[in-house]
Amino acid sequence: MRPGGPLAHLRHRRSAYEQGHIGFARGKDHALRPSGIVDGSERRLTLCGLLARAVPREFSGWLEESCKTCDRVSEVRPPGRQVRLSADLAALRSLLDGAAVEFSRREHSPHPQRGAGEILADLLLAV
Repeated sequence: MRPGGPLAHLRHRRSAYEQGHIGFARGKDHALRPSGIVDGSERRLTLCGLLARAVPREFSGWLEESCKTCDRVSEVRPPGRQVRLSADLAALRSLLDGAAVEFSRREHSPHPQRGAGEILADLLLAV
C-alpha cells in the first residue's frame, strides 16, 4: 500500500460532505453522512437525522434551500475526507477484488502470503 492510501496520487480537493435532497421541486438540500447503509429507496442518513437521496455534488450550507441544521453540524464537525465518489468506489472495488484473489489463492500457493490483518488494514486505510 502506498503512503496516503490508494488515492494519494490524486490532486487535493477541499473536504466537503456529499449533498442529498428531500422533496420534489421545492425540497431542502442536506449533507449526507459519509458512511451508512442505503435503504430500499436509495436514501441515506443526513447530518440532521433525516433520509435523503444523494445528489452528485458537494453540500453548500450557505444556499437558501440548504438545511440549517446540516449546515451547523458541518461547521462544528467538518468532514474528514474529500468527496470523490467515482474514484473512491473504483479504488475500493479494486482493493476488494485484490483481497478476494489473495484469499482464494492462499491455500494453493507455496509462496509466503500476507496475513489477514495486513489485508484488512489495507482495506480500512483506503476508506
